[in-house]
Amino acid sequence: MRYFFIFVYLLLTLLTVNGQNSQYHFLDYKWHNDSLVVNEFKSHNLSFEFELTDIRSGFEIRVLNPIYVSCDSSEKKYLKNLLIDSIPQITYRSGKSRNNLIIRGEILPFIKHDDVYQKLVFAEVQVQFVDEPSARKSTSSVANSVLSTGNWYKIGVNTDGIYRLSFQDLESLGMNISSINPQNLRIYGHPGGLLPTDNASERTADLEELAIQVIGQSDGSFDANDYILFYGQSPNQWSLNSSGFFSRQQHYFDNYTYYFITADLGEGQRVPSVQSLSSADTTITIFDDYQIHENEEVNFIKSGKNWYGDVFDLVDSRTFNFNFPNRIGSANLKMILAANSPSPFNSNFSIYASGMQTQNLTISGINGSYNRANLKTFEELINPSSNTIHVNLEYSSSSSTGKGWIDFIEINSQRRLIMSGSQMPFRSLASVKPNSTTEFLLSNTNSNTKIWDVTDPLSPNTIAGQISGSEFSFKISTDVLREFIAFNGTYLSANPLGEIENQDLHSMKDVDYLIVSHPTFLEQANRLATFHETKGLNVEVVSPQQIYNEFSSGSQDVSAIRDFAKMLYEQENPLSYLLLFGDASYDPKDRLSTNTNYIVSYQSANSTNELYSYVTDDYFALLDEGESLISDALNIPFLDIGVGRFPVQTVAEAKSAVDKVIGYSSSESYGDWRLNMCFVGDDNDEQETVHSLQAEQLADYVASSYPNVNVDKIYLDAYEQESSTGGQRCASANNAISEAVNKGMFVVNYTGHGGELGWAHERILEIDDINSWSNENKLPLFMTATCEFSRYDDPARVSAGEQVFLKENGGAIALLTTSRVVFTGSNLDLNTAFLENLFPKDDDESFPRLGDVLMRTKNNVTDISNTNHRNFTLLGDPALLLAYPEYDIVLTEIQDSAKALGLVTISGEIQHNGTKLNNFNGLVFPKVYDKRKEFQTLGQDESPVFVFDLQKNLLFKGKSSVDNGEFTFSFIVPKDINYDFGNGKISLYAKGNIQDVLCDAYGYNLDMVVGGTTSDFEEDYTGPQINLFMNDTNFVVAGITDANPSLYALLYDENGINTVSNGIGHDMLAILDEESANPIVLNDFYESDVNSYKSGVIDYPFNTLSEGKHTLRVKVWDVYNNSAESTTEFVVLPSDNLSIQNLLNYPNPVVDFTSFYFEHNQNNEEMEVILQIKDLQGRIVKRIEQNIIPNGYRYGPISWDGNSEYGAELNTGVYIYSLLARLSNGKTAKNSGRLILIE
Repeated sequence: MRYFFIFVYLLLTLLTVNGQNSQYHFLDYKWHNDSLVVNEFKSHNLSFEFELTDIRSGFEIRVLNPIYVSCDSSEKKYLKNLLIDSIPQITYRSGKSRNNLIIRGEILPFIKHDDVYQKLVFAEVQVQFVDEPSARKSTSSVANSVLSTGNWYKIGVNTDGIYRLSFQDLESLGMNISSINPQNLRIYGHPGGLLPTDNASERTADLEELAIQVIGQSDGSFDANDYILFYGQSPNQWSLNSSGFFSRQQHYFDNYTYYFITADLGEGQRVPSVQSLSSADTTITIFDDYQIHENEEVNFIKSGKNWYGDVFDLVDSRTFNFNFPNRIGSANLKMILAANSPSPFNSNFSIYASGMQTQNLTISGINGSYNRANLKTFEELINPSSNTIHVNLEYSSSSSTGKGWIDFIEINSQRRLIMSGSQMPFRSLASVKPNSTTEFLLSNTNSNTKIWDVTDPLSPNTIAGQISGSEFSFKISTDVLREFIAFNGTYLSANPLGEIENQDLHSMKDVDYLIVSHPTFLEQANRLATFHETKGLNVEVVSPQQIYNEFSSGSQDVSAIRDFAKMLYEQENPLSYLLLFGDASYDPKDRLSTNTNYIVSYQSANSTNELYSYVTDDYFALLDEGESLISDALNIPFLDIGVGRFPVQTVAEAKSAVDKVIGYSSSESYGDWRLNMCFVGDDNDEQETVHSLQAEQLADYVASSYPNVNVDKIYLDAYEQESSTGGQRCASANNAISEAVNKGMFVVNYTGHGGELGWAHERILEIDDINSWSNENKLPLFMTATCEFSRYDDPARVSAGEQVFLKENGGAIALLTTSRVVFTGSNLDLNTAFLENLFPKDDDESFPRLGDVLMRTKNNVTDISNTNHRNFTLLGDPALLLAYPEYDIVLTEIQDSAKALGLVTISGEIQHNGTKLNNFNGLVFPKVYDKRKEFQTLGQDESPVFVFDLQKNLLFKGKSSVDNGEFTFSFIVPKDINYDFGNGKISLYAKGNIQDVLCDAYGYNLDMVVGGTTSDFEEDYTGPQINLFMNDTNFVVAGITDANPSLYALLYDENGINTVSNGIGHDMLAILDEESANPIVLNDFYESDVNSYKSGVIDYPFNTLSEGKHTLRVKVWDVYNNSAESTTEFVVLPSDNLSIQNLLNYPNPVVDFTSFYFEHNQNNEEMEVILQIKDLQGRIVKRIEQNIIPNGYRYGPISWDGNSEYGAELNTGVYIYSLLARLSNGKTAKNSGRLILIE
C-alpha cells in the first residue's frame, strides 16, 4: 500500500491540472447494513459535484488516470446483482445557479474486465468543454418602456374580433380629443393568452404597437363620426393539439386582454392592404371551427389551476347545444368529466350527442382521504345531421353522496366558407402545405365585407381580394396556418378603464432587492425598503399592476412577475431577493366573494388530489434558461434568488410585519436568546414514522456541529398525555412550547403531524397558544416540517402558520414552512439541508440573509426536483439578516473544575479573527451548565421508548460588564449539582458598542469539569430575600393587570441563587392560585444582576389568565439549599376595554406637593392621560396632560405642587380630582377622587 500512495503522489505531480475542471478522488469501501458504500456516501456510487464559472452547454465528464484493484470475494458476490460494464458508468445532470454552472453526478466505480471484477481506488474526474463560453443573456432588449412618456389610456376586451373605439369611447377614457392628431393614435399590447411558463421561450420584451385603422384621420382631427378599428383577442386562446384538433387554453389569471392607447408618440402603424396573389394550387371553400362549454365554479381541494362546473347532484341531467352555421361532415367531440363517489361505488355518465349512439362513461370511486375527484376523458368522432349539435349528459352513482362535474366540452367541426353573422373568424388546416398558395372563396358577402389576415394578431393585414356577386375570393401563401376574420361593419365594444400613470420598470438597473407590493401596502413596503437601503441594499418597490402593464400587457399573469425578476437577474449586477408583499389565493380570478388575491401565486395543474397539488413561490426564483418546476426537467432546477412572502391582508398587518423586521435588529432585540434552538418532535401516532427520532437526529447534528448553540428538545412522548372528549391532549407540551418561545429562540424546528390549525393530533400548538405568546423582542425563525401548517392561499381561513407570522408584538420573524401535504422522508431531507446551510458564512465571511438560506437549502437537498420541496415557502423577508452574533468570545482564564459550593472565577475577551477588540464595551451574559443529562420517552401511542440527552441544568446565569474587550465573572456552584465528574458547558453572549455601533458576540467552552464538593466553604442557613411584584416594582398587592402579566421578583442571597433543575425539588417555582399540582419552573427566567452572583431578577410571562382575583406564591432556593417564599395577589381585568382603578394621591392631605397613582389593564399600550383638579364649585384649577406608554399596570407619579394652572397659591379646602385615560384606538376610561389642601 505504501508504494501505491507513492505512485499516486508522483502521478499527481506530473499531471497537468485544468484548474477547477478536475477533481481527484480516493475511494474507500465499507460495508453498511449489508450494502457496499463508497467513502461517506450512502450508496456504492462515487458522487461528484463541479461548480464552474464557465457557462457552456456542451461538455463531457471523463474519468482519467483510473487505478483499479481486484475485488474480494464478498464484493464480487455483491456485484453479481449489478449490471457492470467494462468501463466506468457515469450519470450526471447540470444546471445554472447565479451564473455558475453546477454539474452533479455519480460514477459506478466497478468494472468487469476479462471476467474479473475490479474496483476503482483512485481517479481524476474531469469536465471537458466542447464549445465556447456563453455570455450572460438578457431577455430584455428594451432600455425604456413605451409607458415612460406621454399620456396613456387602458381598455379591456374578452373576445376575439374587430373592435371599434368611437369619439365617445376616447372621451370616456379621459382623452383630450380636441388636441389629438388622429394620425398619431396608437394602440399597444400583447397577443392574447397566457405568457409562456417556460422561461426560455420567446416573449414580447415590452408593449408592442398594433396595426390599426383610423377612420377619418385624413383631415388631421378626430371628429364625432371618426373611429378606430383594431383586432382584439380573448385571454383564452385556441391552438392545434397533437391529435390534429383545436383545443382551448383557459387563462388562469384574468378574464380580459388589455390594450393601451396614446397619441403622443408620433404617427402610428396602420393596417396595410395586401394584394391577392395571381395564382393558387388549392381552393378552399370549407374551414375548421370550434366551440367550447366551460364553467369555472368549484375547485375541489382549494388548490391547483383547474376549476370545474355544472354539478350533477340534485340535477342529474344537462343538455348543451352547439350551433355551427353551414356545418358539414363529422365533428370531434371531447370532454373531461369529474366525479367523486366514494370507493367502492362508481359514477356513471350516459353521454348522448347528435350523430352518436348513447355511450356510458364509468368513473371509479375515489380512494383515500386526499383524493377528492377522479377525472376521465371522453373523445369521439360524431356525425351530426344538422347545424346544431346537442350534447346530453345524465349522471348516476351507486352512492347517495356521489356527484359529477364537467371540466369542459369541446367540439371541432368543419363549416362551409359562407359568411354568417357580423363577424366570422376562419382558418383551414387543409390549406397548410409547404410552398403552397391557396385561394379562399367566401360566399354570402356584400359590399361592406372586409377580411383581415390576423395570423399575427398585432400586425393584421386587410385583404384586397376580388368580389364577384356575393363571393369574396383571395389568394395567399399558406405554408403556415393562417387565421382570418371577415366582418360586415358591425363591431365589438371595448371596456374603457381610464388613464394610467407613466412608468418605466425596464429602466431599472442594479436592483438587489425587489419588493412587489399590492397598492394597499405600498406605504409599509416603502418603509421596509428604506430600512434595507440603510443596510446597503439597492431596493425597488413596484406594484403587481405596474409589472403586468409592461410584461403582460395589463393582464394578471404569474409569469409577468417571474419575467420582470428574470430581467433584473440577467443584468450585470443580478437581482438577489424578491418579496411578495401581500397574501395569495388559490382563486386568482375573484370567483370567491371574499378573496385574498393580493399577490398572485403559482398553482400546480392538479386540482383533484391533495398529494400531488401544490402552490409555490419557487416559480419566481427559477430564472436561468431551461429551469422548470417539472420534476423530470432536463436541467437541475436551482433557485437563483431568495423569494419570500408577507401574507398580509390589512394595512395593520403590513405595518406589524415591517415593525417586526425593523425591531428585529433594534437594541432591544439583542440578547442571549440568539443562541437558543428548540427542536419539537411529534410522537408515533398510527404506527408510522417516529417524528421525535427525526427531531433528535436534527438536534444532535446542531449540538455537535455548532456547540455555541444551546439546544432544547420538546418531544411529545416525553410528556404525560391526558384523555379528553376530543382525543388525547398534552397540556404540558403546549406549555413547554410556549415557555420556549417566550424565553426566546433563534430557531424553533418542528417535525411531525400538523394542519392549518396547529401541530399534532394532541394539538400541542393551537391558535390560542400562539395568541398567548409574549416574545416581542425575541422573535424566532420557525422551521415546520409538517403538513399545510401555513396554507397561505385559502381566503376562508388564516392558517396557524400565518398567525405565527402575523402576530403583533410576538410570534415569529419568519417561517420556512409548509403550505400543502408533505411527506416525512422528504421533509427530513429538506430540514437537514436547512440546518446544514443555516450557519456557514458566505465566501466574503458574511452571514447569509434569510433568502440565501432558503436558496441554499432547496439547492442542496438530495432530491432537488422533488415537488415535496415546492410546498415549503418562506413567509418572511428574504433580505433579512438573521440574528447571528458577529464576533467571538474566548475564555482566557478558566478553572479546570467546578465543585459544589466552590467559588468559580472565569475571565475572557471579545475577539475578531483571533484579535481582541479593545474598543468593545458592554455586557457579557454567561450561562454555566451542568453535565448532559439523559431523559427517556414514555412509549405512549405505540411510540418506541428511546433515550435522549439535554444539557440545560443551569448552575449560573449572570451578567457582567465588558471593559475594553475584557470581562470577569464569579459564582458559587450550587449544592444541587450532579456529583459525578463530567464536562459542563459555558455558553457566552455579549452585546456592546464599538465606536457607538451596537454589536454582539458569542462563544462557548466545554472544558470545565463539573462534579464533587469543595472542601473550603462556609455554612449558610439563611434563605434568599424575595421582593415579589407583577410586571414592575410599582405594583402593589391586590393591584390589577391584564390577562398577560409578568411575574417580576427581585432576589438576593449572600452566596447566590440556586438555578439547577435536577429533579430533586429545589427548582425556582411559582404556584398560581394554589394549584400545587401544576407548578411553574422559573429557573430559565432568572438572571443575575450585573457583576453579581448574589442578586438578580425573575421575569416570567403569564398568558391568557382568567378574569378575576388570583394568588401567586413564589419559592426559591439558594446554592446551599435554603429556601424562601413570597406571596402576592392580583386581579385580572379584560383588556378589551380600558379600565382605571385604585386612583389615589399621596400624601393626602396636601401641603405643597403630592403624587397621583393609578392602576390600569393596558400594559405597553400608548395612552393619553388627562388629570384635572377642580374646586367644589366645579372650576378647573389645574390640568396636567401626559402621553405615556406604561411598562406595568400601575402608573405614577404624576406630580402636583398644589398651585393653580397659573402658579398661584390655592385656598385650603377640599378638591375633586378626575383622571381621563384614552388609548390610541379611541377607547377611554375615567376615575376620580378627593384631596384636602392645607397650609
